[in-house]
Amino acid sequence: MKNSNTKSKSKDSKSSGNVAGKNNVRKAQKNAVHFNARETSLLIIMDVLEDKKYLKDAREKHFYDLRKNGIYPDSRDRSFINSLSKGVVEKCLTLDYMIDSYSKTWTFEMEPVIRSILRMAVYELFFFDRTPDYSSINEAVNLTKRHGYTRLSGFVNGVLRNISRHKDELISKIDKNQKAEVKYSIPNEIFRAFEVDYGYDQAVKIAEAFELPETITARVITQRISADALIQKLSDENIDAEKYDDVSIVIKDSEKILSSKTFKDGLFYIQDLSSMMVEREFSKIENAIDKNSENEKIHLLDLCSAPGGKSIDFSDTYGENINIISCDVSEKKIKKINENTKKFSLSNITSTVNDASVLNPDFENAFDIVLCDVPCSGLGTCSHRPEVKYRQSEAGFCDLRIIQTKIIENASKYVKAGGFLIYSTCTFNKEENDEIIEKFLAEHSAFKCVEQKTIFPDALHDGFFISILRTQ
Repeated sequence: MKNSNTKSKSKDSKSSGNVAGKNNVRKAQKNAVHFNARETSLLIIMDVLEDKKYLKDAREKHFYDLRKNGIYPDSRDRSFINSLSKGVVEKCLTLDYMIDSYSKTWTFEMEPVIRSILRMAVYELFFFDRTPDYSSINEAVNLTKRHGYTRLSGFVNGVLRNISRHKDELISKIDKNQKAEVKYSIPNEIFRAFEVDYGYDQAVKIAEAFELPETITARVITQRISADALIQKLSDENIDAEKYDDVSIVIKDSEKILSSKTFKDGLFYIQDLSSMMVEREFSKIENAIDKNSENEKIHLLDLCSAPGGKSIDFSDTYGENINIISCDVSEKKIKKINENTKKFSLSNITSTVNDASVLNPDFENAFDIVLCDVPCSGLGTCSHRPEVKYRQSEAGFCDLRIIQTKIIENASKYVKAGGFLIYSTCTFNKEENDEIIEKFLAEHSAFKCVEQKTIFPDALHDGFFISILRTQ
């Protein structure tokens, strides 16, 4: 049985413990006199699971802090930190089940630093074959002491040694457990939503896809280089990549890619294959665009554009035949679009600040194509943003649907007669996709759906949704 006194702690007491724990972590970080990969991993994990930051942002922050202090982890240490931090976030609920099975105190009642150290060590015990159990346990105990919790070092040691002795039993229990949060580390309500939308078997496939190794794909800037030539250039830099098709490649060596000359020269753009499919699906029907004359250019409005990936896809495919206005809600996001436009030498893209949820009269009836890649839950991206699955709520879905409805409503007013409205999200949740489109079409008889696709996550694709509508 768990400690019932611990369970009855007030919310104020828990909040006070959280603050104290985080302060101890920051103090240990400031007093650090040498680099420790587990220490950096712990800080990243706490930023994500305790402070609700995004994994990518937390990693960037702490690697930056290391560089600022003259510390440059080698590729082995970087790989260790990235694997451990992502793995703990990805398996968080499963790890908590394991810890709770052998702890007298529930994980949610522990000091934030202690539960984070335990999660990290248990992940190593089960998923890092190259690290001996005794080493992982000793490192966890040392971290506990270093962060000012010497009095709990025996507790941490005991829990971990107990788990280590019962690894086979725990694996068997998890395999037999039917709860999604235990088996797949997905909140049960999220898994049930997948099941309601697509059935149990597909829900399981989605859950399993979230745990597949992250794959990096890239869009070739074909105006500047072919896919085959790009792969050869990467090979010359000892970077392994393979051709997916004429406009995209799969990168095998993620550690080197962002520092490569080929990347800095703007010959490709890191982008998921599903995101690239927006332009590809449209290109199947692009000849149907109604133009006033044969020589008139296509005018495309990309709402919610930052960092500009889909604008880049259209720009590269259509070249001189298209003019693109890329918009987003803040100067910061526009700056990112402009950086990419400059990097890839794309003269047919201009950018401007615009809130897609507010009607802009200047845009009305002005575009052949209006693309709205709307804000969404992001559930399709869980293979590389695992924290997303823990941050969903019904209230959040309601807020998103209101914004999504506003954006598609405004976007429809910007489309010329005979033009196209493209709606996309990086999720497969029907509330944000099919239901939005069905409602829109029921209220706008001038539009009809000419192409619609739900993409489920797999080894190469994020989960995604694309709907292409056309005015009559």
